[in-house]
Amino acid sequence: GFDGVLMLGCRSGENYQCHYATGSELMGARSDSLRETLERMSMEYDRVQLHEVEITDFAAIPRLIDGFLQRIDEIGLNPFKGL
Repeated sequence: GFDGVLMLGCRSGENYQCHYATGSELMGARSDSLRETLERMSMEYDRVQLHEVEITDFAAIPRLIDGFLQRIDEIGLNPFKGL
């Protein structure tokens, strides 16, 4: 099992700068599917977080990681781990 997943993708929209043309879209679809699975297992959906970051906003990444780790600390480790 896992305790959580943080995914970072390119900012979508008018100034889309990612060279992985469909990577962020695919990541979004997969994160939605994973969130649905977690909810069916009565686990917190925010164990999976997806954030889009602009190429010039590299300073935001440590803040996103810290916030994600803080949330995992709040909700606790995976209750199914070790079963």
